[in-house]
Amino acid sequence: MNPDDSRMKPTVPHVDLAQINTIGQVIDRAREVLEPAIFTWAASGAGTDVTVARNETALKALALIPRLLVDVTTVEISTSFLGVPLQIPVMLAPVGALALYHPDGAVAAGEGAARAGTSIFCGILGDQPWEDVAATAPGRHFFQMYALGDREWL
Repeated sequence: MNPDDSRMKPTVPHVDLAQINTIGQVIDRAREVLEPAIFTWAASGAGTDVTVARNETALKALALIPRLLVDVTTVEISTSFLGVPLQIPVMLAPVGALALYHPDGAVAAGEGAARAGTSIFCGILGDQPWEDVAATAPGRHFFQMYALGDREWL
């Protein structure tokens, strides 16, 4: 798959987020709007998908305990990561080829992260230079770098 292939450029359909409440619904919606090859690539893992299966098992093991009759008028969820304040305890991981999912790729992801009050990790294998993300999305960003070679290289 070549992200520059015009046949692979995504359109951005409207998504009513009020109608999406589970990860399964996110996956179902992605299956509906993405080209089959792109969805399959995104939904799969490397090799035998062992990591995907382990992640799904770990996620299913988590449980949220509802607390009834608790005052939630003021809930504070902000935190920080390496001294960078985050309004929500979620960050966007580095993902290559984001332009397969949105025409503006990592720039759109960075803008979304900034609007949500969080940050993005820009990957060295990203589809756009991290400088472009930093120029359009305010706040601090992180960069993922693969160190090639041994310690002498570093």
